[in-house]
Amino acid sequence: MSVAPLALVQASLSLERHGRAALDQAFTPPVDGELPKTDHRIGDIRFPVVLGDLSRLDDGLVGYFRYDQDSGYDMTTFYSQAAAPADQPGVAMPTAATVTLHATAATGPGVPPAQDKLLMLVDPRAPVHATTGILPTQSLSIPPDQYADVLSGLELAVPAFPLLRGASGLAVPLPALAGYQWSWITREPTAAGLAWAVDPQLSPVPAGAVRNYSPQALTEGWLRLNPELLRFRLAAADGTPVVTAGTTMSLQLTITNTRGTPVTFTPGAIASEMSPPRGSACYIHFGSLVEQAHVAAMRLTADRWRFEALADERHGSYWAATPDDGPVTLPPGGHLTIAIAGVAIATGTSAQSRVYFDYYSLVGLDDGVDVAVLTVAQPGRPRDRR
Repeated sequence: MSVAPLALVQASLSLERHGRAALDQAFTPPVDGELPKTDHRIGDIRFPVVLGDLSRLDDGLVGYFRYDQDSGYDMTTFYSQAAAPADQPGVAMPTAATVTLHATAATGPGVPPAQDKLLMLVDPRAPVHATTGILPTQSLSIPPDQYADVLSGLELAVPAFPLLRGASGLAVPLPALAGYQWSWITREPTAAGLAWAVDPQLSPVPAGAVRNYSPQALTEGWLRLNPELLRFRLAAADGTPVVTAGTTMSLQLTITNTRGTPVTFTPGAIASEMSPPRGSACYIHFGSLVEQAHVAAMRLTADRWRFEALADERHGSYWAATPDDGPVTLPPGGHLTIAIAGVAIATGTSAQSRVYFDYYSLVGLDDGVDVAVLTVAQPGRPRDRR
C-alpha cells in the first residue's frame, strides 16, 4: 500500500538574459548618419517550457493551472502530462504553446523580473523539472523543513463495508506499515443515541476455522491509519518488555512525543470512551494480558494526572486518564511516565500480548491509537531479555 501526499503550491517562472542582447554587427550603410543598432527583437521570442517529466521517477508534478494577468488563475482547465489524449472536460495535455517565456534583461537589486505564475499540484517530497531546450533542465523543490512536520502528522481514513464481525472481534487483512497503526472507527447505538467507537484491536484473518465465532454481525465504518507520533511503551521494573504469566507485577508506561512540535494534554472529565471527549483523554485496554475481572484492581499513578477504571459493553474493562492540574505539554522528544501497580498477568495468555492505547482531543496532534507489545514468559522458565 502506498500513500502519496499532495500539495497545492504557487510557482513563478522567468527567463533572464545576462546583460543586454548582442547587437547586429553586420556592415550596413548608415541611416541618417548613424549605424543601425538592432537585436532583431530577440526579446520578443517566446521559448516553450515543458513542466514535469513522466519518464523521471523523482518528478513530483501532477499538473497545474495557468495564470492570467487580468482574470487571475484559470481554474477551468487543469494541465497534466498524464491526461488522456481524448478530450476531457477540465483536463488537458499541455502543448508547446501552453507555457512560454521570453528572455528579459536582468533587473537591478530589489526589482523583481517579469514572471509567469502557475498553481501546481505536486508531491512535496519530489522536485519539479522544467525543460526549455535552450538551457539545461532546471528543478525546483520545496525545502523539507516546510513540509516534513505536516506530513508526519497526516492520517488516512478509508471507508470499508460491509465487514463481518465475529464474537471475538473484528478480523481484517491489513498490511503492516512501520511507524503506523490501524484502527476501526464506526458509529454504534448507545442509550444516549449513536456514538463513535474506536477499536484498535484488529486481529489478522485466521487460516483455519475459529471457535466461538458466533454471533456474527455486519458492520461498516472506516479503517484509520495514523502515524505513531505519540508512542506508548510498557516495561517491567527491570526495564524490559517481559512479564511472567500468573504473577502480579508492576509496570512502567512511558509516553513519548516523537513529533517535531509540542503536544499538549488539556484537563477534562473522565468518561466512557463511547462519550464525546471533554478535554484530552487517554484510554488503556489491556486485551488478553489481564483478565477482565482484574483490570479495575490495578493502581495507576503519575504527577498531575488522574485515573479511573471504566467498563462498558463495547470495550469491557479499561482505564482512562486525563491531566488533573492544568495542561501538560510534551516538547519534541519529551516523555512522561505512569506507574502501574498490581498488574495480574493472565495465566492463559499467549507468548506475546498487546496493550492498546487510544488518545483524543490533544493540542498539536490528531486522535490516534498505539500498541505496546509485551513478551509473556511462563513460570519456571528463564526470561528472554532481548
